[in-house]
Amino acid sequence: MERCAVQRDFSGALQFNNHETRDLLLLVANYYVFAWSAGEDLNILPDDGSCILMVSHHGELQGDFPDSQRLDAFVAFMEAKGYPLPDDAPDETFKIPKWMGGRRDAS
Repeated sequence: MERCAVQRDFSGALQFNNHETRDLLLLVANYYVFAWSAGEDLNILPDDGSCILMVSHHGELQGDFPDSQRLDAFVAFMEAKGYPLPDDAPDETFKIPKWMGGRRDAS
């Protein structure tokens, strides 16, 4: 891939090979910085189907896992790398997940 030459109005799916991890991280970082569209989020699905990660335009990462063991392994890995789960919502429009104490709908 030519350093993620993805057009701003691109809609669809991209596939990255194992050796293109830097390109994927570049795409995620750009999404967080520039938040292409407040109406869209970036979803990441690994080949093994171990999870679905959503990079939100709110600046957070949401993960959905098929079982609690995979979730626990992901959380432990992130904490070991210095990224513990947050205690607070990132902003007032964030829909609070159950593990943070419920759901607050945006007004």
